[in-house]
Amino acid sequence: LNLRLDTNAVGVYVGIPGTDWGVETDSTGAFELEGVPAGVLPLYAKSPDPMRFNDAVYVVTVSEKSKAKFRGPIPTGLFELFAGETGEVDSVNGVGDVDGLVEYVAAVSSEVLQFPLSTEYGLRSWWSMDYLSVNGKSGTMSDARGWTEGMVVYGGAELVEGVDNKAFAMVGAKQYGVIENDRGLLDSAKEFTLEAWVRVDSVLSDDDSYRKNIVGKLGFGSEGDKDVFSLALVKGECGAKSARFAFFIADGTGDSLACNNAVVADVGVDYGSWVYITSVWNGESLSLYQDGKLSAEKTVSVNQIDVSSEPIFFGKEAINLKLDDVRFGVKAITSADVLYRYYLKGGAK
Repeated sequence: LNLRLDTNAVGVYVGIPGTDWGVETDSTGAFELEGVPAGVLPLYAKSPDPMRFNDAVYVVTVSEKSKAKFRGPIPTGLFELFAGETGEVDSVNGVGDVDGLVEYVAAVSSEVLQFPLSTEYGLRSWWSMDYLSVNGKSGTMSDARGWTEGMVVYGGAELVEGVDNKAFAMVGAKQYGVIENDRGLLDSAKEFTLEAWVRVDSVLSDDDSYRKNIVGKLGFGSEGDKDVFSLALVKGECGAKSARFAFFIADGTGDSLACNNAVVADVGVDYGSWVYITSVWNGESLSLYQDGKLSAEKTVSVNQIDVSSEPIFFGKEAINLKLDDVRFGVKAITSADVLYRYYLKGGAK
C-alpha cells in the first residue's frame, strides 16, 4: 500500500469490513491476510493523514488458483454500491451484474494500492455553479474557496438542472462567464489539475475546423496575450477528425496554445450527455481523463507557468454548453485519484 506511487504507507490498518480480517502494513507498506475466502470482496484502508489522504475501499478478486487482483480506490461512502450483507460485491442501484461492476472499476488494477489524495489538498478554486446573483444585464457567481474574485456572467446565461444541483448553461458566444482577476491562481505553478462536469448539447456553426474554448485562461488571440490553458472542443485540428475534447497548456510568457502542447481525447463527443473531464499537467506531461478513464496523454515542453494576467473564461464560443462543479488545483493527481473522484462525484449512478 502506497501513499503516493513512490512512498510506502507504513503502519496503516487494512482489512475486510465486518470481519476479523485486518492487519497493519509493515515497513515496506506490505500486508498479508490469511485464510480469506475466494470471491469478490471489499478491502478497507484507513488514511494515516486525513488532511492529505482519504480513507478508501478497494474491490478485491480472490481466486483459489491465482493472486488477488485489486481495483479501485472508491469512496467509503459508496461502499453500498459494491458490497452486500455478506461482504461480497452485489448488484444494486441498477449498476449492473457483478462481473460488469468489477470490470467497470478496473481503470486502476494493480498489486500496488494507492491512497487517494484528499479533494481539498492543493485545491485553489471551486465553482459549484449552484448560486447566481443577477444584477441588471449581468450576474455574478462566487468562488467557494475564495481564492479568485467572483465570476461575472454575461448575455443572460443562467443556471439549469445539473449533475449535482444546478449547472451553468451558455448558448452561443454572447453568453459566458469570466473571472477577471484570479489572484495569481497559477503563477509559478509546476502542476495543475482541472476537473469539470461538461455537457455539449450542440455546436452552433457548421465549420469543418474549429477550436472552441470550454474553460480557459487565455486572451483569444489579442495582442500581447499570455495564454495558460484551455479545455476546448476541437475538430479538424490537432489530429481530431471529429469533434473531441482537448486540453492545451502554455507557460504564460506569450506562446500560443499549440497542438504540440495539447492532448486530444481518443473518442468523439457524445452530444447531450454529461461527461466528467479531468485534465492533469505534472510539469512534464498532460493527461486527459473522461469519466474516470484515461483518454489521452502526452509529453509536453511546458515545465512551469509564468505570471499571467489573462482572465479565465467559461465558454464565450458558438456552442450550446453546460458546466457543473468546476475545480482548479495546483497538485497533479494520479489515475487512482481521478477514479476515486469520479465515483465521489456520482459517477457510479
